[in-house]
Amino acid sequence: MSTPKMPTAVLPYNALIGQVIQKRRDLRKKSQGEIALALGLTQSAYSRIESGQTALTVSHLRSLAHALGDSPESILSEADNLAKQLARKGVQVPNEKPTDDNDAAKAALLIGLGILVALLASK
Repeated sequence: MSTPKMPTAVLPYNALIGQVIQKRRDLRKKSQGEIALALGLTQSAYSRIESGQTALTVSHLRSLAHALGDSPESILSEADNLAKQLARKGVQVPNEKPTDDNDAAKAALLIGLGILVALLASK
């Protein structure tokens, strides 16, 4: 009987961007509803962006950065720096969400999110 293989940690870039945006929104004490309104979205549509379920468009990134008092470049730069840190810790950061929906894929995503949360908390 073989030992089950530990899944490789994965965090799609959309989810990484979403976490960066959520952290910045929380720091500025703004609600999802406030940001959604500035983007012309519903709160639930905006929530899907923060969770990485929906990709952020370039125009929404620009409006979002403005609503947070940031620049699109600073948001993307932070996400890229975190992607490099995650890669050094063995986390894959693919451009697209993996299509696998099995338990191992879900575990890999949770591991990736856990490592990201630890990185964000250490800043």
